[in-house]
Amino acid sequence: MTAQLLYRARVPTLILLFAGLWKINTLYPHPVIVILLNHAGLISPPLIRLSYTLSMMLYMTGVWLRVSGASILGSDIVWGGRPKARSLERNGIYRSIRHPIHLGSVLILISLAPMNSPVSAGIILLFGIPFILFLANHEDQFLLNRFPEFSEYKKTVPGFIPKCHDLGILLHPFDKNQQANLSSGVRSEFLNISFLGGFSGFILQETTQSFWKGFASGIVLTFLLYFLLKKKSSSRNH
Repeated sequence: MTAQLLYRARVPTLILLFAGLWKINTLYPHPVIVILLNHAGLISPPLIRLSYTLSMMLYMTGVWLRVSGASILGSDIVWGGRPKARSLERNGIYRSIRHPIHLGSVLILISLAPMNSPVSAGIILLFGIPFILFLANHEDQFLLNRFPEFSEYKKTVPGFIPKCHDLGILLHPFDKNQQANLSSGVRSEFLNISFLGGFSGFILQETTQSFWKGFASGIVLTFLLYFLLKKKSSSRNH
């Protein structure tokens, strides 16, 4: 019962987490990246910007994984109040990873940790990531109870780290899955994609104002992307 309640409360829990992290960050002048570079004697604007850029590349990888999974499952399943599944999905990226959406969340959190204060980074790593792992395990238990064949699937397909010969699926996550709908994935991850604009603005100018301006631009661009993909999908279906 407790696990079910935690799962249903996952969205508000994560929202409260990030709201708290934002407040904590205002109490500290420097993020982890700046502190580490300073201790190493390598502090300089170009290296700080490079570090932020590398973090954002990891963030983009996480977002792509979430979009890939959501494009196959559908946003209603991704954001539903409880685990649900129409069938056991084993095509596309699900041939190589059982939890691409949760793996994407883990990579997003890892990418954000160095850009936060030491206290916030510790909360992300010690609470945020274990919480994501808990959600993945809860979904495994649900699928195991609903689909007897999930037991064999779980033995052959890793939860988070794909086997070396399966890494190519990250570039072609919809392989052999004709039902994948990229516009649905973009809709599901609308805010995560939009935040890329905010982070890009911050990397360029390193101010809170530039972050929010970039985020606003990201919302507009993500909406246009969704509209174009939706239109393309409709044209293909007709």
